[in-house]
Amino acid sequence: MNEQQAAQSIIDQLIKNIGYYSDEKPQLMTIDNQTCVVWEAGPCDWPLNDGYGLYEELRPMMEEFGKVEPYKERAFFEAPNGEFEIEPLNSYSLAIYKD
Repeated sequence: MNEQQAAQSIIDQLIKNIGYYSDEKPQLMTIDNQTCVVWEAGPCDWPLNDGYGLYEELRPMMEEFGKVEPYKERAFFEAPNGEFEIEPLNSYSLAIYKD
């Protein structure tokens, strides 16, 4: 598996786990020769892989629309195979590189 495949795996997990957050989906990009997942319209804590922050931020809005699921803390994504390092670059992008 290369960096692009690892990034696509993370994108697929984000779409499955929290894709409802926005109509815009995460994208695979190369920034300064670095493979990155970029999702500007995603929750601000997704690169930190913080499942708690999403529910804390969205709960009042979701309750208003009747879309509240029971809270369960979980990761938004898992790094593929443990051979990759993932590093948040800012609140909307994640760098992926071989360990």
